[in-house]
Amino acid sequence: MADRVLVLGAGARGSVVANKLAREFRQEIAKDEVEITILDKNDMNINQGGFTFVPFGLYTPEDISRPRKKSD
Repeated sequence: MADRVLVLGAGARGSVVANKLAREFRQEIAKDEVEITILDKNDMNINQGGFTFVPFGLYTPEDISRPRKKSD
């Protein structure tokens, strides 16, 4: 049975933590020894840096949002 890690929140910090863990444990993940799951209340991923450009009409909220990937 694989060790499991749960990251709560898929915002900027949660994504950074999950990516760092994935790099740190990439060999263990490849051997199915470690599993990383991200849990978030939203189904959309929003590029928060893009909020700066929305008021100026350079981007729309739809431009800076995309659905989160779901794994089975």
